[in-house]
Amino acid sequence: MIKTYNNVDAFAKVIQKLINEEVLEDFETWQSEYEASEEVDVDKEIIFQNYLIRYNYTRTTFYDEDEEEYQVNDNLKVTRIDEYLVEELLKENNISFKASNRSESIYLNDGETRLSTHKRSSYGDNGIYDHEYQNELIFSDSIELYEYVKKNLHNLK
Repeated sequence: MIKTYNNVDAFAKVIQKLINEEVLEDFETWQSEYEASEEVDVDKEIIFQNYLIRYNYTRTTFYDEDEEEYQVNDNLKVTRIDEYLVEELLKENNISFKASNRSESIYLNDGETRLSTHKRSSYGDNGIYDHEYQNELIFSDSIELYEYVKKNLHNLK
């Protein structure tokens, strides 16, 4: 199940704070494509946990005659948020699973299969040691995990 938020005003202030640093970092990678005097108007997206956040970034540069220098106006507007709910997708399709309460991990087939966004270590008597799971799939993010589950629903039952 994907829950879409088109009216993101309620989220915008919180999300904007969360993504501002990443947006600015991202902007530095592609700002060289634009001259200082040009206007920038781009639609971009980032993934934050299980959210796909789409936003519009505009930058307007103008010459301020009073200050005798160029001024920059930056504007960031979150336009849409999609929440990828893998647990709801599994429930809707009557697939039994257990979800970790500490991380983005799903356990299928009575715990024999692990789907996650990270590698897991097991705890031993004297600390932590690496443990290989035979049926473990690691995804780069929650959305990739969701897409895998959606595509393979018939194999997961």
